[in-house]
Amino acid sequence: MDFLKSCINKKFKNDEPWKIVLKTVVASGALYGAGCLASEIRENGLGETVLAIAKKTPIIKDIIEKELAKVKSKAEEMALTSKEVLEYKVNSELPSKGVSREVLMKDLTKWEEIERSKYSRGQTSGTVYHGDRSLADFAGDVMKMFCLANPLHPSTFPFVQKMEAEVVAMTLKMFQGTSKDHCGLTTSGGTESILMAMKAYREKGYAKGIRRPEIVACVTVHAAFDKAADYFGMKLVHVPFDRRTYQADISAIKNAVTRSTVVIVCSAPCYAQGIIDPVEEVASFIEENDLDVGLHVDCCLGGFLAPFVRIMDERKGLPKFDFSVKQVTSISADTHKYGYSPKGTSVLMYASRELRRMQYFTAPRWTGGIYATPSAAGCVHDDNLTIPCLATLSLSVAHGLGRSLLLLGR
Repeated sequence: MDFLKSCINKKFKNDEPWKIVLKTVVASGALYGAGCLASEIRENGLGETVLAIAKKTPIIKDIIEKELAKVKSKAEEMALTSKEVLEYKVNSELPSKGVSREVLMKDLTKWEEIERSKYSRGQTSGTVYHGDRSLADFAGDVMKMFCLANPLHPSTFPFVQKMEAEVVAMTLKMFQGTSKDHCGLTTSGGTESILMAMKAYREKGYAKGIRRPEIVACVTVHAAFDKAADYFGMKLVHVPFDRRTYQADISAIKNAVTRSTVVIVCSAPCYAQGIIDPVEEVASFIEENDLDVGLHVDCCLGGFLAPFVRIMDERKGLPKFDFSVKQVTSISADTHKYGYSPKGTSVLMYASRELRRMQYFTAPRWTGGIYATPSAAGCVHDDNLTIPCLATLSLSVAHGLGRSLLLLGR
């Protein structure tokens, strides 16, 4: 230590104090910058890091902005030059004189007919999942009855709360969530279900002292997981898929798990290929290594298809992916896809009430009173959609939902 002090004193003996301070600040800044750069390279790779830095230079930034402006202009042109749309006047402000109900309904009816003609031919994918007009009319009638309901006020709308609970209970039963600890809630769609689940795992990570919680997921998972990581300051660790099966590479998952991992994600099925990831293998890995990490299964696309196929046609040999797998801690499934409910409903299920509680938001000191909501959308997620969701689920099953899904699976 004395030798080090002697060397430092000798090095700076002729420098004025302000110079020593300046050199110290510059050196500290350089070391900090080098550390940040090294961290970026470790996380994103050398190529991605160099590209990110290049994008911030004035010349490259200017080129990118010009190209983005061209793309934006072309996208706007495509959106506003639809032949059918151009036939009608664009209303950009509130009319000074109200439009009659008859005129409005005439236009709305015409527009709906034009749009329905595009998907009724069966030439769309991932857009409309059920074209039964009578089912849509029924859902509309139900929605009309409860369009003013607000589930944030259960004392005024107790039956709204009852019906949401029934939607969750029905879905939990489908996914083998039969214990008293299994629970859930409705959201506005698959993306919100994924966002809220990841928010819960982030909070769990924070409680364990993890500064930047990590999500481990195959590159085939829905892009909403990227959105969740971006929104909530998490790190999404992508792993490759098996080139033969298109399932998540279990070896890559094992290698990607660190002390900061809070959840591993599997798809059942994934959006692009329709493949179910090896949920049971991931669960075994978690159990064998006694890992304190969650296992989320995203069933948003085929959540109301796979359970029926497995039950009604055991020859399919579908692997387990639900709560019958002990280590599964949460599942997301969309009622508005193959549940044939109106667009804007999904169910997020948990294996424990403690984990579900971590997704809630509360503001107890708001001047308007205690404010608490279960999800990001507040009351919107099930204001008037959960009710027709319950109605269409009940009606669809009565009319052979399982049979129609089995035919679709074949």
